[in-house]
Amino acid sequence: MLERIKSRSSAERREAIDQLAEAAAAARVLGQLGDARAVDSLTTSLKDGNSTVRGAAAMGLGSLKEARAVPALISAVRDEAPDVRSAVAAALGDLRDKRAVEPLIHSLKDESRMVKLAAALALADLGDKRAVAALTEAVANEKDEEARSQIKEALQRLMASPD
Repeated sequence: MLERIKSRSSAERREAIDQLAEAAAAARVLGQLGDARAVDSLTTSLKDGNSTVRGAAAMGLGSLKEARAVPALISAVRDEAPDVRSAVAAALGDLRDKRAVEPLIHSLKDESRMVKLAAALALADLGDKRAVAALTEAVANEKDEEARSQIKEALQRLMASPD
């Protein structure tokens, strides 16, 4: 696919980009349909060669709210692309499965601001108090004022959530 996107032929590039957009859109739609049978297809798409497709697959899995997607999402939390790691963190927050707490805590130390914020919000969504110390540390260590403020809000949400 990448070779086709880099092609000298504008028609071939356009066709490859259209196919990529269709694959990403299909992954999002599968999740929105809410059909649990889509879990296997979306899990496979988490390993696609294109980060747009992987990110869309993560969002789709989050929308499905199927617990059997959690192990695949946890594996994808280390994806090379920050946009995918961010989508994975958000999906894990949507699933509200306690198995995601430790991987999300680790994501608070990601070099990407987007990933750190998605992980903080996901941890607040999970409502697991094991994340309090890690979020407190993330607030203390965050250099970016806006990011620090958002992580602090996530921490406050977590602290206000019932046990």
